[in-house]
Amino acid sequence: MFMTAGAWSPAFCEEVRAAMDRGNAAPAEIFDGAYVVDRRVRDVLDVEVAEGILKAVEARVTAARAEVGRFFGLTLTRSEGPGFLRYRPGGFYRRHRDRSSETAAIGERLVSLVVFLNSANDPPGGKGFRGGALRLYPQEGEPPVDVRPRAGLVVAFPADMPHEALTVVGGVRDVVVDWYL
Repeated sequence: MFMTAGAWSPAFCEEVRAAMDRGNAAPAEIFDGAYVVDRRVRDVLDVEVAEGILKAVEARVTAARAEVGRFFGLTLTRSEGPGFLRYRPGGFYRRHRDRSSETAAIGERLVSLVVFLNSANDPPGGKGFRGGALRLYPQEGEPPVDVRPRAGLVVAFPADMPHEALTVVGGVRDVVVDWYL
């Protein structure tokens, strides 16, 4: 697993969150033979942001691609495009994999990328949330690894690695996700 703390500045994270506040949000979909909303599997909002923020985020994802590729020993040629996800209290995404042979686009994913825009367990009245850890399952039969969300933390892992977003029990968890191909 690749991790870089503070890769995105607190100011930029807040700028992206503010853009998410202004954006249109809809329930995020999963692929289950077709793209569908299934809140038993994934209860999170997919947020549209303004073009300027989208381009700024794309630039940062592109800038990290070579370093992430070197870490995994892969030649990553592009990304799928960022998604902006908002987990409200009770929000989660059950254990899943980001790479699947069921669709061509998902089957091309090599590395999953998660960037936390705010932090778990901030003091009361802060901009953070409670719960919502990223749980990774690197090896079958081994204990999972929980990544504590911190604003600006970039995490990358193989797209076929099982993982989940644990339930947010208070506050709002905002992340950017993308996939390198």
